[in-house]
Formats: sequence, C-alpha cells, structure tokens
Amino acid sequence: MCLFLLWPLPALSHEAGNLYREALSAVERQDFKNAKPLLEQAIQEFPAFADAHHLYGLVEFQLTQQPERAIPALQQAIRLNPNLAQAQYDLALLFIKQEKMKEAQDTAQQALKIYPRFWEARLTLGKLFDRQGLTNQAIQEYQTVLTQQPLQAEALYNLAAQYMQTEEFDLAQPLLTQLTEHHPHHADGWYLLGRIAERQNRPTQALSAYQHVIQANPDHSEAHYNLGFLYQQQGDQQKAIEHFQRVSQLNPQ
Repeated sequence: MCLFLLWPLPALSHEAGNLYREALSAVERQDFKNAKPLLEQAIQEFPAFADAHHLYGLVEFQLTQQPERAIPALQQAIRLNPNLAQAQYDLALLFIKQEKMKEAQDTAQQALKIYPRFWEARLTLGKLFDRQGLTNQAIQEYQTVLTQQPLQAEALYNLAAQYMQTEEFDLAQPLLTQLTEHHPHHADGWYLLGRIAERQNRPTQALSAYQHVIQANPDHSEAHYNLGFLYQQQGDQQKAIEHFQRVSQLNPQ
C-alpha cells in the first residue's frame, strides 16, 4: 500500500507553510521521525491547515504501522477541506488495512466524486468490488481504469481474471497478451494464458506460457504441475518427472 504521492505545496507564506515544506522534504527523504515534530508545529501555528493534518496522518502510519493512529488526522484534514481527494483515498487505504471494507468503499467513491480521473482510487474500488463478489461493478471499474491507463498491470490482470471466471476466454486472452507483452515477468498473467491454451487444446502454446511462468517465478508449483502433465501427455517422461519432483519439493507432505 503506497500512501505517499506528491501533491502541490499549499500557497502559504507564514511559518506554518515553512514548517510544512520542511516536513515534506523530510518525508521525501523517508525521514519520518523528524517530519512528525515539524508537522506538529505547523498544526499548532495554523490548526486549520488541512494539508498538514493529512501529511501528519501519513507520517504517523509510517512510524507506527497502526491505522488507528493515523486515521484521526486524515479525518480532520477532510473535515477542514472536504475536497482533498488524496486524503480521501489515503483514508480508504487505511480502512482496508483495518478490514473495514464498507468504509473503504464509501471513502474511495468520495475521492472519485471529487476527482473522477483518479485512477488509483478507481482501481482500489474495483478490487473492493472484486472482494465482495460484485463482478459487474468490478469489471466496470477495471475497464474505466484501462481507458486512462491502458497498460496498468493490475487492471489488465484483474479484468482478465474476471473473464476467466465466466470462461470468456476471447475477452481474457487479449488482455493477458497485452499484459505479458508489456510486463513480461508477470508470472500470473502467463499462467492464465497457459490455462486458456490448455482449455483450447493448444498444448504447444500452453507449454510456452508455463515456461514463462517458471522463468518469472521458479517456485510456481501449479505451473510445474501443469508442465509435468503436458510433458507426460507428449511422452516426455523425463521432463514430466522433473516437474512433478519440483512440485513435491515445493509442497512437501
């Protein structure tokens, strides 16, 4: 979960603005310990400083890894400036950390109301729908992400996986082809291409796809098992045994 994106510095000339800028520089250096007191001073100087509350919440999470310590600051930032789309999105990510999916969904949707082209929030919303089994809503969000970011790996893979569940292989395959062309080490994308090739009785293409899987992830036991099965079908017992043995090594009883 990445909570830090750079956003424009607020146009402040007073001391609170200077402290905020120093804190932001510290954050960019991953120096969260020194950023925190700078933000506390900025908020003391200017209690209605929404951006400072927002950044303070993110710093608090980085220091503690406890969402409950960070959430109040983000909520205060939103109370002070309800149009902070980034704060809404970051709050949604923290709710996900707490497994509060309804709150996360509502907050991500609010971020999108403020900024409809916020594709990171839309991708997160799609994944939330995915987790709830809301297939049509998830598909719609992934498709919208891809209109803005055609090569976004998670959106390509997740949308293809949705089509795989309904056996719409003609829709899944071009997405996976695009995914693996532009992200050639995406093992799971290659694996789904292998599954499609097997279902369509194209063993040569399936073998090639599974070989790409284990090049990207040598410990992918399902790919080793499927390679063993395909080599067995082709009569190559030695290669079949090698892959089945690898499965046993990866999954000892």
